Amino acid sequence: MSITVGYPTIVPEDPSGCDRNDPTELAVHLKGVGLLSVTRGDVAWLHEVTTHLDAVIRAVTERSGDEYVDTATSSKGHDVCRPQETKWVEGICGQAASYWPDHLAFGPLSLDCSDGKKATFVHPNAAGHAAIAAQVEAAVRKALG
Repeated sequence: MSITVGYPTIVPEDPSGCDRNDPTELAVHLKGVGLLSVTRGDVAWLHEVTTHLDAVIRAVTERSGDEYVDTATSSKGHDVCRPQETKWVEGICGQAASYWPDHLAFGPLSLDCSDGKKATFVHPNAAGHAAIAAQVEAAVRKALG
């Protein structure tokens, strides 16, 4: 039996809750242009896409008779738009260990994080990893009997 881990909730279902006024959470710099930020429409679209992707992953996993670990449900309310002490997912720039870069360049795009933040590229933070690890551990224990 295989265990597949789904994606956590990255952005909220209601995009109006994503007004944090911290452009480094969901934004990228374009050389010579400045900051490209994400709109409420982008947040709604991203939520729809990630929800659909998770549903496809779940369906394929269950069709194969394998175990799906639903991290989206448990991470609702802990998305990238929440305050640091609440969120389980960091945005484009976020809290991360010192070895994560704070500047990256991709052709005409560059990412410059400030205030000690690192280029996290929408990944779970320590709290998110701990919560997801607990769910995966429970699934593994269940699979082992």
